[in-house]
Amino acid sequence: MSGNSNPKSGKRKLTKALRPKWRWVGVEFDADIQSRAIFEQKFTDIIDGKFNWRLFDCHCALKQTNSSLSSTYSADVSDNSVHLGRAIVRIDLKDYSCLRGIFATSTNSSEDDAEIDVSASEEAEENLSVASIFSTVTASGKIALVRKRMGLQKPPRKK
Repeated sequence: MSGNSNPKSGKRKLTKALRPKWRWVGVEFDADIQSRAIFEQKFTDIIDGKFNWRLFDCHCALKQTNSSLSSTYSADVSDNSVHLGRAIVRIDLKDYSCLRGIFATSTNSSEDDAEIDVSASEEAEENLSVASIFSTVTASGKIALVRKRMGLQKPPRKK
């Protein structure tokens, strides 16, 4: 028997190459989304069940007040994204191109053609609403890289 099989069950050990591959996607979202549950519901509506996903980190935008933002938050976040929430979503690597397609069509919808049929214009309106709520910032095979690029801290472990 080879070193990769389990002598008791006779099954091969799940090697690194055979394990599932993930893609971690950093997403910025509208400040109107103020909870994890609302984010999950809106994201599910947008992807329309095309693939499985899981929300890991979700940092909602701070409510802007007359006082200045806390220095620890503003140091980690660029000025143009202070009013946006940030999240990290895990998807299967095979579904990553599908997600990119959803967001790419929302940000690159072409309205240069004078003759747009009704169904295409409805799809363009739906894609514009996707772009106004969600936008992808970064993606990687490692969650630590996505957190670093987005300026997010690793959440404490639950005890």
